[in-house]
Amino acid sequence: MYRFGPDACSNFKVGTRREWIVTNGLGGYASSTIIGANTRTYHGLLVAALAPPVSRMVILSSLDEEIELGDTTHKLASHRYQGAVYPEGFGYIREFRMQPFPTTTFAVAGLLIAKEVFMLHGHNTTVINYRFSNPGRSTNIRIFPLVNARNIHSTTKSSDFNFTGDLLDPGVVVRESSAYPGTLPLLYLQCSTGRFVEDGRWYFNFEYDMERCRGQLYVEDNYNPGFFLVPVRTGDSWLSITASTRLQDVSEIQDLRKDQIERLREIRDRPGLKDEFVQKLICASESFVVHRSSTDALSVIAGYHWFSDWGRDALISLPGLTLVTRRFDEARQILMTFGHHTRNGLVPNRFHDTGEGADYNTVDASLWFINAVYQYLTYTGDGEFVAGLWGTMCDIIASYRSGTSFDIHMDNDGLILSQGQLTWMDAMAGGRMFTPRAGKACEINALWYNALKIMEELAPGIGDDPREYSRMARRTRMSYAKFWNETTGCLYDVIDEAGREDAAVRPNQIIAVSLPFSVLPPDRELKIVSVVEDELLTPLGLRTLTGSDPAYKGHYMGDRYSRDSAYHQGTVWPWLMGPFVTAYCKVNGHSIEARTRAKALFEPFAAHLHDAGIGTISEMFDGDHPHEPRGCISQAWSVAELLRSYVEDVLEQR
Repeated sequence: MYRFGPDACSNFKVGTRREWIVTNGLGGYASSTIIGANTRTYHGLLVAALAPPVSRMVILSSLDEEIELGDTTHKLASHRYQGAVYPEGFGYIREFRMQPFPTTTFAVAGLLIAKEVFMLHGHNTTVINYRFSNPGRSTNIRIFPLVNARNIHSTTKSSDFNFTGDLLDPGVVVRESSAYPGTLPLLYLQCSTGRFVEDGRWYFNFEYDMERCRGQLYVEDNYNPGFFLVPVRTGDSWLSITASTRLQDVSEIQDLRKDQIERLREIRDRPGLKDEFVQKLICASESFVVHRSSTDALSVIAGYHWFSDWGRDALISLPGLTLVTRRFDEARQILMTFGHHTRNGLVPNRFHDTGEGADYNTVDASLWFINAVYQYLTYTGDGEFVAGLWGTMCDIIASYRSGTSFDIHMDNDGLILSQGQLTWMDAMAGGRMFTPRAGKACEINALWYNALKIMEELAPGIGDDPREYSRMARRTRMSYAKFWNETTGCLYDVIDEAGREDAAVRPNQIIAVSLPFSVLPPDRELKIVSVVEDELLTPLGLRTLTGSDPAYKGHYMGDRYSRDSAYHQGTVWPWLMGPFVTAYCKVNGHSIEARTRAKALFEPFAAHLHDAGIGTISEMFDGDHPHEPRGCISQAWSVAELLRSYVEDVLEQR
C-alpha cells in the first residue's frame, strides 16, 4: 500500500521526515520514522497506555540489531547524538513499506532482513518479527533493547531510574524499583529462539530533532539490559520478539498476526466501499477508537502522539469514524461514554492524562453531542437508543438556556453567550489567549440552532412536546441575522457582550452552512461559501484566518508560545475541508459538476498519505505555501471529516 525505496531511506534528514504508527485500541502505540531513528520523545516500539487510553509511557524505545559477517560488524540502528548520527544503519535499508504493518528491509552482504512491527489489539504488547532470506552461511544476530520508564511528554536521565532484570526462557523481565515500589515487572521481553545475555548498561545523550525544533526537552538516556543472541541459519527463517507489560506465549504470535490482519481487513471492507482513497482512510480511522480503562466504554483519541480523548474532537469525528464505516456498536458506546460524563449540561472537553477526572471548559462539545446523536439516528434508525439519551439532551438544552459553568447561557435575544477560550480556537500560552472569542461566536450559535431543530424534530417520537424547541429556534434564527456583515459578504466571527463585532474572516462560519439544520438563508450560504473559497481555501484545508489580516501567521514553528500564537491565526486545518465540501456541494445543488470539483479537492490528501504520518492525515499545515505538515502526525477529525464528506458528498452514500 505504501512503499519507499532507497532514495527515501538512504538520507537521514529525508528518512526522518516520514513517520509510521501502529496502535492497540487502548491508546498505546508503536511509532518511529521509516529509517527507525527516533526523532520525538513520543517515539518508541512499546508506548503503553497504563490507564487506557491515557497514562502513556515509553517502555521500549527501540531494538538495535548487529550482524557479524566475517570480521565486520554491521549495525542496523540509527540514532542522533550531539553532532553525529551513529550508527548509520539507514544505509542498509532497501525499502520501507506498510502492507499492512510497517516493515523495513535491510540488505547486508547478500543477507535480506525484513523487520515488521505490529501490536496486539486490546493489549500493551508489541511484536517485532524478523525474516531472514538468502543467507549464504550461518551467522548470529545480536538485538539490543533500549528500555525506558517515562511519561511520553518527558525525557530520562540515567539517575532517574533503577532498572534490574530477571532471565526468562528465552528473554528477560525488566523491573524498575524507583518508579515502581516493590520492583513490579515493567516489561517482558521474549524471543521465539536464541537466548538473552545480561549486560546492563546505560546509553547516553540521544537527541530528538523534532523536540529540539519544538522548543521541548530533547536529550535523554536509555537503558540496555543486555542483548538477544540469535543464530541465523542458511535458508529462510523467522524470529519473533514480543515486548509487553504481561507474559506472552510466543508460540502463538503468527496466529495472532493473522488475527490482526483479518481484523483490519474486516473493518476496511465492512462498508462495502471499493474506492481506494476511502479504504485508505478507513484503515487510518481504526486507530482512534479506544477503550477507556478496563470497561467496555469506548472513546476517541483526538490525535497521536500526544492528545488524549477530547469531547469536541470525538463528537465531530464520530460520523466519519463510526457511521460511514458502519461501526454502529462503537458509535453507541462512544455516545454513551460522553453522555455518562456530561455534567450540568456540559460534555467533557477532555479527560485527564492520569485517567481520572475531566475538564468541562468547552461551549461547543455538548452541541456537537446532540448533532452526533442525530447523525447516528440518520444512519441507523435506532430510535430506542436515542430515547435513552433524551434526558441528557434535554439537560444540555435546559442548562444552556438557564446558564451553566463558564457563563454559558442564552442571552435575551436567544443567542448563546460564553466566556473566552471555550471554542475550538482555544490556544493559550503565557497567560495570553490568542483567539479568545468571548461573547457570541458564529458557529456556536449555528450549532445551538441546529440542536434546537433536532430536539424539535425528535421530540414527538420520544413523547415530548416540540413547541418550546420550535419557539426557541425561531427566536435564534431571527437574532442570528446580527452576524451578517454586508461589507465582507459573510459572517462576523464573534459579537461580544457589548455588541462589538469581530470582522476577521475565519472558517468557523462554514460550519453554519454545513450543519443538517442551517440557520442561514440560501443566498447568504452561497456568499459564505464563495468568500471562504476565495479567502481561506488551500489544497490541504482551510486557513484559520485570511492572509490579508494583520494578525495572520503563515508558519507554525518554534517554541510553544510561537506555535500557539499561530495555531488559529492562519494555520491550515484539514478537518475543515469536511464542512467546506459539505457546504460547497449543498449550495451547488449536489450537481455532478460540484461533486466532480469536490472530488478534486481530495487529491492533495491522497498524496499526503505518503508523507509525514504514513497512511494517515496530519493535524494541520502551515498557512503559507508549500503548506508543510505540522502538529500531530495522525489526527482523528482530520481523517474522520475527510472520510465523512468524501463518502456523503462526493460518493453520495450513507
